[in-house]
Amino acid sequence: MNLVKDWMSKDFKIISGNISSLEAMSLIAGSPYSVIENTNQQAIGVVTAPELEGGIATNEITPVQQLLSNTPLLQVGCDVKMRSVETSPELTTLVRIAKLAIVTDNANQIVGILSADAVRQFIRSSSSQQKGPTLGGDTPYVAGSQLAGSLSPLMASCICRDCWHRNEISAIQWSTIKANPPASAPNCQNPNILPHLLKLK
Repeated sequence: MNLVKDWMSKDFKIISGNISSLEAMSLIAGSPYSVIENTNQQAIGVVTAPELEGGIATNEITPVQQLLSNTPLLQVGCDVKMRSVETSPELTTLVRIAKLAIVTDNANQIVGILSADAVRQFIRSSSSQQKGPTLGGDTPYVAGSQLAGSLSPLMASCICRDCWHRNEISAIQWSTIKANPPASAPNCQNPNILPHLLKLK
Protein backbone atom coordinates (compact mmCIF):
# COMPACT_ATOMS: atom_id res chain seq x y z
CA MET A 1 0.00 0.00 0.00
CA ASN A 2 2.84 2.38 -0.78
CA LEU A 3 2.04 3.48 -4.34
CA VAL A 4 -0.44 6.06 -5.62
CA LYS A 5 -2.44 3.32 -7.36
CA ASP A 6 -3.04 1.71 -3.96
CA TRP A 7 -4.75 4.87 -2.67
CA MET A 8 -6.53 6.25 -5.74
CA SER A 9 -10.20 5.87 -6.63
CA LYS A 10 -10.95 4.04 -9.86
CA ASP A 11 -14.58 5.17 -9.84
CA PHE A 12 -14.69 8.01 -12.38
CA LYS A 13 -16.03 8.87 -15.84
CA ILE A 14 -14.47 10.92 -18.64
CA ILE A 15 -16.86 13.38 -20.28
CA SER A 16 -16.70 16.30 -22.70
CA GLY A 17 -16.67 19.79 -21.24
CA ASN A 18 -19.13 20.99 -23.89
CA ILE A 19 -22.10 18.94 -22.73
CA SER A 20 -24.68 20.28 -20.29
CA SER A 21 -24.67 19.56 -16.58
CA LEU A 22 -27.92 17.64 -16.98
CA GLU A 23 -26.50 15.43 -19.75
CA ALA A 24 -23.30 14.90 -17.74
CA MET A 25 -25.29 13.68 -14.74
CA SER A 26 -27.02 11.09 -16.93
CA LEU A 27 -23.64 9.81 -18.16
CA ILE A 28 -21.72 9.43 -14.90
CA ALA A 29 -23.92 6.59 -13.59
CA GLY A 30 -23.31 7.39 -9.95
CA SER A 31 -19.54 7.87 -10.20
CA PRO A 32 -18.25 10.43 -7.68
CA TYR A 33 -15.80 12.03 -10.13
CA SER A 34 -16.05 13.26 -13.71
CA VAL A 35 -12.85 14.06 -15.59
CA ILE A 36 -13.61 16.89 -18.03
CA GLU A 37 -11.95 16.99 -21.45
CA ASN A 38 -11.66 19.88 -23.91
CA THR A 39 -12.16 19.55 -27.66
CA ASN A 40 -8.56 18.33 -28.04
CA GLN A 41 -9.25 15.53 -25.54
CA GLN A 42 -6.99 17.11 -22.94
CA ALA A 43 -8.10 16.59 -19.36
CA ILE A 44 -8.85 20.08 -18.04
CA GLY A 45 -10.26 19.31 -14.61
CA VAL A 46 -12.46 17.19 -12.41
CA VAL A 47 -16.03 17.83 -11.29
CA THR A 48 -17.61 15.96 -8.38
CA ALA A 49 -21.16 14.63 -8.35
CA PRO A 50 -22.34 17.32 -5.86
CA GLU A 51 -20.88 20.02 -8.14
CA LEU A 52 -22.82 18.58 -11.07
CA GLU A 53 -26.00 18.56 -8.99
CA GLY A 54 -25.38 22.21 -8.08
CA GLY A 55 -24.88 23.06 -11.74
CA ILE A 56 -28.19 21.45 -12.65
CA ALA A 57 -29.97 23.36 -9.89
CA THR A 58 -28.53 26.66 -11.17
CA ASN A 59 -28.85 26.10 -14.92
CA GLU A 60 -29.13 22.60 -16.32
CA ILE A 61 -27.95 23.63 -19.81
CA THR A 62 -24.70 25.25 -18.64
CA PRO A 63 -21.67 23.50 -20.22
CA VAL A 64 -20.09 21.31 -17.59
CA GLN A 65 -16.66 22.91 -18.10
CA GLN A 66 -18.08 26.11 -16.61
CA LEU A 67 -18.37 24.26 -13.29
CA LEU A 68 -14.61 23.70 -13.01
CA SER A 69 -13.12 25.44 -10.01
CA ASN A 70 -10.41 28.04 -10.52
CA THR A 71 -7.62 25.86 -9.12
CA PRO A 72 -4.51 24.20 -10.53
CA LEU A 73 -4.98 20.82 -12.18
CA LEU A 74 -2.59 18.28 -10.68
CA GLN A 75 -1.44 15.03 -12.27
CA VAL A 76 0.56 12.16 -10.78
CA GLY A 77 1.74 8.77 -12.04
CA CYS A 78 0.07 5.64 -10.67
CA ASP A 79 3.42 4.01 -9.81
CA VAL A 80 4.73 7.02 -7.87
CA LYS A 81 5.42 6.26 -4.22
CA MET A 82 3.06 7.96 -1.79
CA ARG A 83 6.07 9.03 0.27
CA SER A 84 7.13 11.13 -2.74
CA VAL A 85 3.67 12.73 -2.81
CA GLU A 86 3.69 13.59 0.89
CA THR A 87 7.09 15.30 0.62
CA SER A 88 6.28 17.09 -2.64
CA PRO A 89 6.40 20.90 -2.86
CA GLU A 90 2.91 20.68 -4.38
CA LEU A 91 1.41 18.78 -1.42
CA THR A 92 -0.26 21.80 0.15
CA THR A 93 -1.73 22.68 -3.26
CA LEU A 94 -3.20 19.17 -3.51
CA VAL A 95 -4.63 19.02 -0.01
CA ARG A 96 -5.77 22.62 0.53
CA ILE A 97 -6.51 24.03 -2.92
CA ALA A 98 -6.97 21.49 -5.72
CA LYS A 99 -8.37 18.79 -3.37
CA LEU A 100 -7.48 16.03 -5.85
CA ALA A 101 -5.15 14.96 -8.65
CA ILE A 102 -5.76 12.89 -11.77
CA VAL A 103 -3.70 9.70 -11.88
CA THR A 104 -2.13 8.45 -15.12
CA ASP A 105 -0.31 5.31 -16.22
CA ASN A 106 2.91 5.02 -18.24
CA ALA A 107 0.96 5.66 -21.46
CA ASN A 108 -0.45 8.89 -19.96
CA GLN A 109 -3.95 7.39 -19.80
CA ILE A 110 -6.12 8.44 -16.87
CA VAL A 111 -6.58 5.52 -14.48
CA GLY A 112 -7.86 7.11 -11.30
CA ILE A 113 -8.31 10.06 -8.94
CA LEU A 114 -6.14 10.72 -5.88
CA SER A 115 -8.14 12.72 -3.35
CA ALA A 116 -6.90 14.95 -0.56
CA ASP A 117 -8.67 12.66 1.92
CA ALA A 118 -6.71 9.67 0.62
CA VAL A 119 -3.44 11.58 1.05
CA ARG A 120 -4.40 12.53 4.60
CA GLN A 121 -5.20 8.90 5.37
CA PHE A 122 -1.81 7.84 4.04
CA ILE A 123 -0.01 10.46 6.15
CA ARG A 124 -1.81 9.09 9.21
CA SER A 125 -0.84 5.52 8.29
CA SER A 126 2.16 3.52 9.47
CA SER A 127 3.66 3.77 5.96
CA SER A 128 4.09 7.52 6.22
CA GLN A 129 7.37 9.14 7.19
CA GLN A 130 5.65 12.30 8.43
CA LYS A 131 4.80 12.92 12.04
CA GLY A 132 2.40 15.38 13.57
CA PRO A 133 -0.31 17.44 11.80
CA THR A 134 -1.71 16.28 8.47
CA LEU A 135 -2.52 19.62 6.90
CA GLY A 136 -5.67 20.15 8.89
CA GLY A 137 -7.04 23.63 9.54
CA ASP A 138 -4.42 26.37 9.30
CA THR A 139 -1.51 24.27 10.53
CA PRO A 140 1.50 24.91 8.27
CA TYR A 141 3.10 21.92 6.63
CA VAL A 142 6.86 21.55 6.35
CA ALA A 143 8.08 18.93 3.87
CA GLY A 144 10.19 16.34 5.58
CA SER A 145 12.65 15.00 3.04
CA GLN A 146 12.07 16.97 -0.17
CA LEU A 147 15.37 18.42 -1.37
CA ALA A 148 15.44 22.02 -2.55
CA GLY A 149 15.24 22.13 -6.32
CA SER A 150 14.13 18.53 -6.71
CA LEU A 151 11.29 17.68 -9.09
CA SER A 152 7.79 17.19 -7.77
CA PRO A 153 5.93 14.00 -8.70
CA LEU A 154 2.80 16.18 -8.88
CA MET A 155 2.70 18.00 -12.20
CA ALA A 156 0.64 21.19 -12.20
CA SER A 157 -1.20 22.94 -15.00
CA CYS A 158 -4.01 25.44 -15.35
CA ILE A 159 -6.81 26.06 -17.81
CA CYS A 160 -7.23 29.19 -19.89
CA ARG A 161 -10.85 30.28 -19.51
CA ASP A 162 -10.77 31.96 -22.92
CA CYS A 163 -10.00 28.87 -25.00
CA TRP A 164 -10.03 25.96 -22.45
CA HIS A 165 -6.47 24.98 -23.35
CA ARG A 166 -4.42 23.20 -20.69
CA ASN A 167 -1.28 25.20 -19.85
CA GLU A 168 1.70 23.59 -18.16
CA ILE A 169 2.43 25.87 -15.23
CA SER A 170 3.54 25.42 -11.64
CA ALA A 171 1.22 25.92 -8.69
CA ILE A 172 3.47 28.79 -7.55
CA GLN A 173 3.10 30.51 -10.94
CA TRP A 174 -0.66 29.97 -10.74
CA SER A 175 -0.77 31.68 -7.34
CA THR A 176 1.24 34.64 -8.65
CA ILE A 177 -1.01 35.10 -11.68
CA LYS A 178 -4.17 34.78 -9.61
CA ALA A 179 -2.93 37.36 -7.10
CA ASN A 180 -2.03 39.94 -9.73
CA PRO A 181 -4.06 39.52 -12.95
CA PRO A 182 -3.60 40.43 -15.72
CA ALA A 183 -0.22 42.10 -15.15
CA SER A 184 1.55 38.84 -14.29
CA ALA A 185 -0.29 36.63 -16.79
CA PRO A 186 1.83 35.01 -19.53
CA ASN A 187 0.50 34.17 -22.96
CA CYS A 188 -1.68 31.08 -23.21
CA GLN A 189 0.20 28.08 -24.62
CA ASN A 190 -2.53 27.19 -27.13
CA PRO A 191 -0.74 26.88 -30.51
CA ASN A 192 -3.93 26.64 -32.56
CA ILE A 193 -5.38 30.14 -32.14
CA LEU A 194 -4.16 33.74 -32.08
CA PRO A 195 -1.87 34.67 -29.16
CA HIS A 196 -3.72 35.86 -26.06
CA LEU A 197 -3.11 36.22 -22.35
CA LEU A 198 -3.73 33.27 -20.10
CA LYS A 199 -7.09 33.88 -18.41
CA LEU A 200 -7.73 32.09 -15.12
CA LYS A 201 -11.32 33.26 -14.58
